[in-house]
Amino acid sequence: MSNASDSQRDASGQGRIHVSGPRSTIAYAQLNDGTRPSRDFYNGLDEGDKDKFDKLFMTICEMGTIRNPEKFHPSVGKIKCNQGGKVSAYSVAEFKVHTGAGKRILAILDKSEFILTHGFLKGVKLASELKKAQRIFCEDLSRRLRLTATKGSQ
Repeated sequence: MSNASDSQRDASGQGRIHVSGPRSTIAYAQLNDGTRPSRDFYNGLDEGDKDKFDKLFMTICEMGTIRNPEKFHPSVGKIKCNQGGKVSAYSVAEFKVHTGAGKRILAILDKSEFILTHGFLKGVKLASELKKAQRIFCEDLSRRLRLTATKGSQ
């Protein structure tokens, strides 16, 4: 499901974009060590759960929203990232699949991109997952800004 035009590939050759549409893009956050926790979670799912998440991702990319709160919540919390003394706030969205124990993937909306941070099973304390999402997203944002600055100075 990844986008072939994605230029940021990791060591396995996979790009950061999972799917893109006219309204938004779904992308994986990448840590400085090259890992992508949300992709690892997604890849560990069975095909049925992957299909359910993919349907949600395609809907939001095509339509810009998902109206069913049982499958998508646009703001389960807020996070802040400090980039060079400038603090920016972001909403954390939650994609939900209700099979087995229930699966969740958190994402931060950055302009028109939903940056997937990580996944977890239903029942975990959301406050701790929001802290994890903040750590992952802020590290990814810092890494992307460094890449942009490096490309701009060449």
